[in-house]
Amino acid sequence: RVRRTGGGFARSGVSSMSTGARRLLWGLVGVLLLLCVSPTVYARAALAASPLRGSIASAPARSARAALRRTGRRRSAFHAAAGLRLEEVARAAGTRALRVPKHVGIIPDGNGRWALARGFPRAAGHAKGADAAFRAVMELFDRGVEVVTLFTLSTENLHRDPAEVSHIMRLVTQLLRMHADTLTRNGVAVQIVHSAGCAQHLPVELYSAIADLRAKALAEIPRPEPSNSPGSSDSEAPFATASHAPVSDETKTAYNLPASSDSESNLGEAKARKTLCLLLAYGSRIDLADAAREIARQAAAGLLDPESVDEKMLASHLATGAEARHRLSTADTGALGDVDLVIRSSGERRLSNFLLWQCAYAELHFAEALWPDFGAAEVDAALRQFDEADRRFGRVP
Repeated sequence: RVRRTGGGFARSGVSSMSTGARRLLWGLVGVLLLLCVSPTVYARAALAASPLRGSIASAPARSARAALRRTGRRRSAFHAAAGLRLEEVARAAGTRALRVPKHVGIIPDGNGRWALARGFPRAAGHAKGADAAFRAVMELFDRGVEVVTLFTLSTENLHRDPAEVSHIMRLVTQLLRMHADTLTRNGVAVQIVHSAGCAQHLPVELYSAIADLRAKALAEIPRPEPSNSPGSSDSEAPFATASHAPVSDETKTAYNLPASSDSESNLGEAKARKTLCLLLAYGSRIDLADAAREIARQAAAGLLDPESVDEKMLASHLATGAEARHRLSTADTGALGDVDLVIRSSGERRLSNFLLWQCAYAELHFAEALWPDFGAAEVDAALRQFDEADRRFGRVP
């Protein structure tokens, strides 16, 4: 009980609160005031040690929110409670925009070792690795990467047990069908690249899954009602096809479509802002030899001057180049360009016949994690390494 006496209070029958308890109480009050009055101060300390420090500041606001939502729910809940927008958090932590690579190549290594270390068959490791691949690819796209090339199956891998090779092919097909809606919604165009003479190793179901993805992307492009005005004809509309109405100029502008096209599949490619390239039954040495053979064949036929052969021409005849893709009559006729960053898992430090020409000036990131364990933290570590690299390309800074 407490009774008022004069200018203060007098204790009656109850012992006073100890000095330590009072200090603890005031300390808790101080912490609450700090969180309520100045959350930015607290956020700065939390974000400084966060693996998202670079990705939050580097990606656009929408991509950064996606990165934060997937890779740190506890951090996301904290930032929401603090009432901070991601841009404010990044600014409070003193971050700057990361330099994000345009084209990332991935060598997903360690699926079999991951499975065997846990007493599982190798097939289980490949299944787990397929899920990790999809997550890693989407993480990269969320951070601003435009092209991701995944070394799914090499020509050397074709010498493995046929059952294992078939299992990998089925996993790729199932993955594309399972995530078709997500890929289409995010504007991801999927392409397949293989070495010359290796097309027979790819199952028909895989090509069917790619075709379905293209059809889904085309179906989502808004089109105007066909015109019934006199004098109109299909020959006047370069985008007209047997099953689709012409695309309006407004739609071309909205999706950055080319001015003209002779292929319906180009619509889906132009709509897409991101490209996932799957290397299946691919080997870089075979690719280089095939490109040199084709150039020699054209020179012998008098179609080109041998003196005109240069780096640009050779690159265009590689499997990832525009000339080769046009020659093979694939629906993907655009060049993928050089690789800026190569990521390899499992601690191995070699390229293993992966895009040797295209990786001439790529930064190399070797992660210790086996591929099924590869996640957002490893993606951020690779992108931070790329950002910190001094890319001079042989020039003096």
